[in-house]
Amino acid sequence: MASLFKDKRGFWYLQFYDRNKYPPRKKVALHTKKKTEANTWKKRREKEFIAGSYDPWGTLSFEHSLTLSEVVESYFKERPELRPKSREAYQGVAAGMRALLGVDMLVQHISITSLREYVYDDSISAATKKHRFGHLRTLFAWATKKKLLLENPFEDLSPPKRETRVPRILTYEEFTTFIAFVEKHIESQYASKRARNGQLRWLPVLIQLAVFTGLRRGELVSLDWNDIDFKEGYITVRNKAGFKTKSGSERAVPLISQARELLLHWRSEQTTTAIDAVFLGAGGKRLNAELASKRFREYRKMAELQDGFRFHDLRHTCASFLVATGVSDRKAAAILGHSDVRMMDIYAHLRPDSIKEAMQSAFPS
Repeated sequence: MASLFKDKRGFWYLQFYDRNKYPPRKKVALHTKKKTEANTWKKRREKEFIAGSYDPWGTLSFEHSLTLSEVVESYFKERPELRPKSREAYQGVAAGMRALLGVDMLVQHISITSLREYVYDDSISAATKKHRFGHLRTLFAWATKKKLLLENPFEDLSPPKRETRVPRILTYEEFTTFIAFVEKHIESQYASKRARNGQLRWLPVLIQLAVFTGLRRGELVSLDWNDIDFKEGYITVRNKAGFKTKSGSERAVPLISQARELLLHWRSEQTTTAIDAVFLGAGGKRLNAELASKRFREYRKMAELQDGFRFHDLRHTCASFLVATGVSDRKAAAILGHSDVRMMDIYAHLRPDSIKEAMQSAFPS
């Protein structure tokens, strides 16, 4: 009924024969180099073929299918609303698979073994594994829906285990000490003419605003002055050209007094510019997010701050202050823009009614 054969690259195929079909022989890619996997698929497909639930002649919509890179570009055409960072992520995993395979392979020829090797690479972090799995699964699901594949190989792959870690945070003393260090060093750079207007002065303001508001890096550099309502005391995080919020939803973030004074002082130092951006880099253009992280890393190392402390950990620091002072998880999640309140669970150890205190109360002393 069906026979197995292997091509020159070592990939297994299943070939069906029916003299009443055209062409009478139909070749089906099994996406594996392992004979045991191929035999398993053979038995499954033959059983489905006999039951009439599987027709290898009527599944693929393109004779030659598409390469993974072509799938990415076709997917983009259907999803014009995708953020630039999301597009970069999809292109990145396609490039990673190209590097692994040595060629931009047709999706129907990419084996489940290769996908496992790329996604579960032992040299990468759990977060990167999750990133690769999620984006590739979406692309292969789209290709399957468009009948470029017989089925999505990710149905047989389990998601990488999520790595739970306690976020890095700063105490308020560490935070103020770090800001003082950054401001003093930057002033010395300008005094010695090693820095010019627009190169560094934004950094301490950006760092403080990240902690006072909990805004993400992309939200901060995309901030415009018309997003800030000094009278009502709110910052509106908006979707705009070239930027979309992580959840896709806009939100209002309270403008506390420290942030308000910081921004008013920062605005008073600004000269008239062609754009309304709060943070401008050299040349009067909107501050680049990658440059912001790069400068932050440089000063983090100079100040001998916690090793591995990232710009995103400033957001964790804001969250830790909220939780430690008794702000409810629901309110904190709304401020931070979390779509799922369970994201606040990572700060459980900071709550006033901590797990330790709760357990102690269960055992009378």
